[in-house]
Amino acid sequence: ALNENYSLKLFLTNTFTPPSMFEIDFASKQKKDLKNENKNIATFEIEYEDEIQNLSLFLNYLEIKDMIVFDSNEIGYINYNEKDFNATGFSLNYERYFNKFNKIHFNYYGYINSIEKYGSPKMGGSIKAYQKFGDFNFYEELIYKQKYKYNDKLKIDNSFNLSFGLAYNLDKNLQIDFKANNLLDDDMDVVFVDYANNSFKTMSNSNRSYTASLKWVF
Repeated sequence: ALNENYSLKLFLTNTFTPPSMFEIDFASKQKKDLKNENKNIATFEIEYEDEIQNLSLFLNYLEIKDMIVFDSNEIGYINYNEKDFNATGFSLNYERYFNKFNKIHFNYYGYINSIEKYGSPKMGGSIKAYQKFGDFNFYEELIYKQKYKYNDKLKIDNSFNLSFGLAYNLDKNLQIDFKANNLLDDDMDVVFVDYANNSFKTMSNSNRSYTASLKWVF
């Protein structure tokens, strides 16, 4: 920490991620033995915080050697080793405290270099709000993801995912919860491989849904 309000953090990480069972089952017949992905990650954070707010900026760099990708020519997953995958991005977060139970959180993120062809939007953000009035607790969230092209071919549209939550304390031990997810029915589609036609297609990630639950805390 630089002082009581400002702090700096730096993280350097090297990790290995083994192929999943799904990737192993659908590995290319010509290149069956998938290697672990070798990841190098560097993250820098600067943060300011006082009694009513928190502001933080994250800068990160990711490099992946032997990245596992689906190859439509090989009709299966392979280790892409012609060129190391790398991404440089940032995340800006701002949180405003109104009191102990009421706050709002803003997030905006982006990537300096394009990662769209690997299945991720280049920019996005979210707004989250929390309120408490008596025995009622409210939660609202709006998540935005920018449109992109997967593998430079398949178009994925912008998405706005709006969700809402309500909790009511019946007594000190019993709580009832209600959640409405994806109210706009506009969550970002996910890409999947159509093995029968050797192509990529999209499908809905999540539909509009409503859930209610009863929680007993003891």
